[in-house]
Amino acid sequence: MLTTANRLNQLRDSTLAIRRQIEGHALYREITTVEELQLFMQVHVFAVWDFMSLLKALQRCLTSVSVPWIPSPYPNSCRLINEIVLGEESDTYADGHLSHFELYLEAMREAGADTGPIKRLIGQLQQGVALAEVLSGSHIPEEARVFIGSTFDTIRLDKPHITAAAFTFGREDLIPAMFRKIVHDLRYGFDGLAVFEYYLERHIEVDDESHGPMALRMLEDLCGDDDNRWAEATDAAKSALEARLRMWDAIVERVIYSRGPALYSGS
Repeated sequence: MLTTANRLNQLRDSTLAIRRQIEGHALYREITTVEELQLFMQVHVFAVWDFMSLLKALQRCLTSVSVPWIPSPYPNSCRLINEIVLGEESDTYADGHLSHFELYLEAMREAGADTGPIKRLIGQLQQGVALAEVLSGSHIPEEARVFIGSTFDTIRLDKPHITAAAFTFGREDLIPAMFRKIVHDLRYGFDGLAVFEYYLERHIEVDDESHGPMALRMLEDLCGDDDNRWAEATDAAKSALEARLRMWDAIVERVIYSRGPALYSGS
């Protein structure tokens, strides 16, 4: 019988090709000006926001957040997700604490990127507007709308192992290699972006050393020896990575189009 570690390795091997496409994507080479970085951030911030929703969906299903309290059926994963939430939702920054989403907004302001569309999304949700209605607004970039839709399709399945697979392979395990590409170019091509560089380096550090390994352990815990769960987790991991690749492709098209329609050959 395969161990959970072997099953996890099989899952990783099955996603290797698409991971390599993302890690070697043209996006990192195409962003060459501050204006192009602003375009990237104005789309990517929606992925930063919906990551928090994916995170909280996991916390909701792995811990007890209801009153009266009842014990979690997943005590090991409960501990892991609570530790991850602590860092993602209330990380130490300067003399206080911020969620990584709020830190990204600070980086956008520093870079001169437009925070209006994402703030409008948050504001509408705070007023009780349904997410589907918010996403239909013209202020949401199309590639962000599609990416968020994919994330919430996963959340709506309400299966912890599927949510954990998307969270682990679409986010925590992928981010260090992906962000290293971006931060390398920032250091050699841009000035005055200290907050964004800190945001990237913080994720490289935390996800590589703690959150990534924790997420992998959580996935092993939730799938166990169940063949069907591992199969569903593999499909979810692939879907999350494919959603990332589609968004990266679309941002590259947006960046190229911004240089002048004559240079754009997309459809």
